[in-house]
Amino acid sequence: MKWFYYLAIFYWGAILGSFLNVVIYRIPRHLSLWKPRSHCPHCGQYLQLRDNLPLISYLLLKGRCRFCHQKISSRYLQVEILSGLIWMGVIAINGFNLVTCAWIVLLEGLLALAWIDQRWGIVPDSIVLSLFIIGILLFLLAEPTFLLQRGVSVVISTGFILLMALLGRLLFKREAIGGGDLKIAAVVGLFLGSKLSTLSLCLAFTLGGIYGGILMLRKKIKPGTTLPWVPFLFVAVILAVLIGNRFFDWYLQLLEVQ
Repeated sequence: MKWFYYLAIFYWGAILGSFLNVVIYRIPRHLSLWKPRSHCPHCGQYLQLRDNLPLISYLLLKGRCRFCHQKISSRYLQVEILSGLIWMGVIAINGFNLVTCAWIVLLEGLLALAWIDQRWGIVPDSIVLSLFIIGILLFLLAEPTFLLQRGVSVVISTGFILLMALLGRLLFKREAIGGGDLKIAAVVGLFLGSKLSTLSLCLAFTLGGIYGGILMLRKKIKPGTTLPWVPFLFVAVILAVLIGNRFFDWYLQLLEVQ
């Protein structure tokens, strides 16, 4: 029955992914998250309960509105699947505890921010501030002294980003990192601590550099073009959460052998 347990976890994640789709659609457009209720973006028809079932409704309707038959963006399905995988993967790796809850909150927030950054090129303060407040509350519940350690991690993370911003300005003679990236790096530092947040930021810049380099070689972009950074950070944080501690254990063992 273990498969049923993880299937249930996956679907709970997909349910939250359904809400993330509302966030992704409405926040950049400065719309309320609560009113009006879910409706088709094409015809405006309010959706029935049977049209709002995560994953199931999209598949049954074959990706089209029940009323106007216009195509529904595949983003809705993709976000729900990714959200479900986040829940299932993190709980499988770390069990169910307060740290797991914190990691899930961070990854869900980054999932929404990554999609918004990719589409709109912005990092909404409302989402970043919400993540920061939730992170503080979670670690206060766990152990108030954790906040001092996490405060150090926030300083390290923001300092790292400021250093990268300075290097970017020296290399490209223009602003290479936005203020939104600095804020989200602070959130990552709060949630992950100094080791995993530093690993995440290094991975994010590495992934972004590789992707940008490939695009330049294919002449898709010009040198100095600014790419959305949060999608790379989202992937990097996933890797850090799932295998980061194992990576550090392996590295320390390697040093001992040498």
